[in-house]
Parts: sequence; structure tokens; C-alpha cells
Amino acid sequence: METFTRWMVGLDFSEADEPLIEYVAYLAHYLHPQQIYFVHVRKPFEVPEEMKKYLPDGKIPTRESIRVELEARVRPYFHQDEDHVICKVYEGATDFQLWREAYRHDIDLFLAGSKLKSHGRGLLPQKFVRKSTGSVCFVPEGYGRTLRKIVVPTDFSEDATRALSTAVAVAQQKDDCRLVCLHVYELPHAYYYDQFPRQRYAELMEGKARQEYEQWIKNVDTQGVPIEPIFRLLEYPYVAEHIQREAEAQQADLILMSSGGHSLLSRIFLGSEAGRIVTMEKNIPVMIIKEKDRNIGLWEILTT
Repeated sequence: METFTRWMVGLDFSEADEPLIEYVAYLAHYLHPQQIYFVHVRKPFEVPEEMKKYLPDGKIPTRESIRVELEARVRPYFHQDEDHVICKVYEGATDFQLWREAYRHDIDLFLAGSKLKSHGRGLLPQKFVRKSTGSVCFVPEGYGRTLRKIVVPTDFSEDATRALSTAVAVAQQKDDCRLVCLHVYELPHAYYYDQFPRQRYAELMEGKARQEYEQWIKNVDTQGVPIEPIFRLLEYPYVAEHIQREAEAQQADLILMSSGGHSLLSRIFLGSEAGRIVTMEKNIPVMIIKEKDRNIGLWEILTT
């Protein structure tokens, strides 16, 4: 199970900021992080002389003035005496600066908005997410504050166990929260070369998947949280599409999954399906779980 005690939230002063801050405050009420860093990276810029007359007192915004404005956006959602809420402004290249600061502050969970309608490209390029040493969560613009159902895709691996254990820990904080475990299975390649009935193949593969699930779930401490297993035959080009469709059909409030993979690199850089669901899903928050301790060594190698 991954524990999230140190959070970082990326803000870019777009319309997507307010719903993201509200969602973070909602999660924090149940998960009780020790520290939350709300951060903004200001890229170096110059203001043309003819534009300076439109600035208050003709002054270019400083890091401190931007930080004060950041505080004004964040504080209404938290008690004024909550000293674990920290606002910071940095300068530099957005993705690398945030990556470095997340590493320096030992961040467990990074949260960012996923834009739908507002202007701007969004705070984080995909390369930041892929290189992040901690878990990440994308929150769609305008998403409400609710957490009643979590969809957890599983392939019965150790990584999937960690994701489900994390989902259980989250669900325990809410009396009415339920979990759905989704497994997508496919037909063996032999199906395409013989005359064995497709329906019979599908039944056999689903039966096999159910047996594997029963063995797998025995090793997970579910803490009494209700878990509904769902099995779907692969019908679309990517498993990510099944995850997206199932989550929306279930009216889920969160998709929580591991970055997966079988090698060190695939654990650190998002697995293809995890990365794809982040790109595809625009209606439901997506949380990608990473095992941070296994990622630190490569970070140090890449940045020396």
C-alpha cells in the first residue's frame, strides 16, 4: 500500500485551478496529508514597454506578489491556521522545476488539473508525469467533490496488489465508498487458427480469469471494504479504452491503477496503458500509483 503524506499540487492561474484546489481540500479532509505544497512555476518573461502602463503601479509581478495571489486562491478552502498548507512560486522550465522540487520535498502524490474547456495547455506535459518518482493524480476540470466508487484495473500482479491496497486505504475513510476490480482478458492466439467456437473460448478464458482473481484476492487485506470483480473480454484495441468505458458505465469517482510493467524502466516511466488512460479519460480523476522507493536511484543517475 502506498501512503500519501506529502502532496504537491500544480497550479497555473487558469480557470482549472479553483476546482482542483477544491478537490484537493476534499481529499485532504479524508486522507489527512502531513503537508500540501501548492506550487506555480513562473517562466522567465519580459513585458514590452508599451504594456507596462497597464500593470498596477507599472510594476512587473514578482515571485512574492504571485505567491501572495496564490495564497489568496488556496486559503479559502482551508482553515487559516493549517500550517501544513504551503504555497510556493518557482522560476524556470515548468516540467523540470516541478520534477526537481517534487524530488527535493519527497512528494508522495502530485495532483494536477486536466483541462477541458479553459484556455492554456495545462500545467504538466506528459514527460513530467512519466518521469515522476511519486504517484500522480489528474483531476478533470470542473469535477465535483465525491468519492463513492473507485475502479481498480488489475492483472493480478504485485503492482496491481499495491494499487488495490491503496484503494482500500482510501475507501476506508468513507463509509459509503465501494471498489470495483476490473480485469480485461483476451482470447489466446490459437483462436484465430482453428475452428474452436469463439464463445467457448471466451467462457474458458473468463473462467480462468475468475480463478486467478480468487487466488489473488486472498492475498489482499481488504479490511472489509466491499469489492466487486468485473471481467471483460478485450474487444477494443487497447485495455485503456475498456477501463475508460467501464469506469464511466459504473459512474466511478476515481480510477486508481498501478503504472505496472515488469522492468525497472517500465515501472518508472508510465506503462503504456496507464499513460493512455491518463490521455483518454476526461471525465473522471485518474490516479497512477508508483512505488517511489524503487525510483530514487534512477532519478539520481539521470540528474548527475
